[in-house]
Amino acid sequence: MIIADEVMPGMRGSQLLEIVHKSSPDIIKVMLTGQAGLDAVAYAINNAGLVKYFTKPWESKDLQLTIQSLLEKGRLARKNEKLTQELQENYKKLEQTYNELSLAYKQLKETQDQLIQAEKLSLVGQLSTGIAHEVKNQLNMLGFAELIQEEYPDDKRLQKYAGYILKSGKNIYNLVDEMRRFAKKEQRQYKMETASVTEVLNKLLSFIRFDKLLSSRKIITNFENHPFVCLNEDKFGQVIINLIRNAAYATTEDAGEIKIGVSTNGNQALIEVQDNGCGIPEEHLDQIWTPFFTTKGEEGTGLGLDICKRIIEEHNGSISCASQVNVGTTFTIALPIKYVMPAA
Repeated sequence: MIIADEVMPGMRGSQLLEIVHKSSPDIIKVMLTGQAGLDAVAYAINNAGLVKYFTKPWESKDLQLTIQSLLEKGRLARKNEKLTQELQENYKKLEQTYNELSLAYKQLKETQDQLIQAEKLSLVGQLSTGIAHEVKNQLNMLGFAELIQEEYPDDKRLQKYAGYILKSGKNIYNLVDEMRRFAKKEQRQYKMETASVTEVLNKLLSFIRFDKLLSSRKIITNFENHPFVCLNEDKFGQVIINLIRNAAYATTEDAGEIKIGVSTNGNQALIEVQDNGCGIPEEHLDQIWTPFFTTKGEEGTGLGLDICKRIIEEHNGSISCASQVNVGTTFTIALPIKYVMPAA
């Protein structure tokens, strides 16, 4: 603390306090002055951080108590400032520790999720390899369909139905094999050929009309034009069948509508599968491509859409989903165009 009289030889008290305040602002400043020095008091308050002044004459006891009070107040203020600083430092340390723990927990959870996913994929790979072998053995019986085709070459109806049986068997084996390939993260091993998207879709729709799940749903097609793309018909068909059956699951019997559209946008062919079903909640839209995530309960494996996405990306394309609860869902596939035939 510094106590300065306003009237001193060589320098005014307010000037002295101003100089002290600039170099040591924490020092408590007190001024003694006469009634005529109140202007100097105002100056010291504004420029020197003056906290108290006494006008002459003053009471000694009053001066003593005030000085003691100011010193105690200053001591407590310094103590409080020190404690506040320590608290702030401790808070920063706690915040840093919390952030580090949160990051460590997030990394741990991600690692656990990856381990669980890897374990599931490993199990899927082992099961699908064994199942593929058994399925192939059972599908050998479908060779009778080939015998029917050979026996009745002129019967178009038998030829057609036998063809459906053989295609169905091939699809079953391809589906199991795709799961095995997915689980082992094998690269594409199938051939691609230039084909008409609309022709492939028409053949698929003719084939899946025997599916009981789709028999009570109305399927509407809208093919604006006829783009040709490079694809593997079996793998592309697997994706479309999956999307159509998902649409059927999402809709109700008799009121369910599934719209399949083909259009172009620049150098891309767009294939849409749209339904008027229950829709997908917004918080699940990013999760539908995650392996083992399903909204079908016990009826779903959570692998279908992830496999579809992988197949489309192997076709140098992309697949996206837009959905609104109680309105419906639209899956859009975009594939590079080779050329386009004009609509009839």
